[in-house]
Amino acid sequence: MYSKCGRLDCANRAFESIDKPDSAAWTAIICGYAYHGNVFEALTLFKIMQNSGVKPNSITFIAVLAACSHSSLVTEGKQYLESMSKGGPTIDHYDCMIDVYSRVGQLQKALNLIYSMPFEPDAMSWKSLLGGCWMH
Repeated sequence: MYSKCGRLDCANRAFESIDKPDSAAWTAIICGYAYHGNVFEALTLFKIMQNSGVKPNSITFIAVLAACSHSSLVTEGKQYLESMSKGGPTIDHYDCMIDVYSRVGQLQKALNLIYSMPFEPDAMSWKSLLGGCWMH
């Protein structure tokens, strides 16, 4: 709740009050930082989460990829996408990576990903690519 309102200070205090945060708690705080543009903090928390032995879930990876997208971290985004195991990436994860490529003007890579991903492209796939075309 605090994160959605932009009160990351309160969200962080609430998170720190949890004795042993689970995947949901970690994901909530990472999402908060990622969606409010605090990319360094989001990615640092993600590493701390992994080092503490808590496994990221699908939504955690969406937040991490969104953070990469908003900060033009192409190499990191690709590494995070490739690191997904349990269940593998979904169409939403691929759409985030298409957005990463598109935002930095790597439109051919975005298009190649659309055609090579193991899913039919959805509206968000094309929206992400077209957003890049508009910017570049």
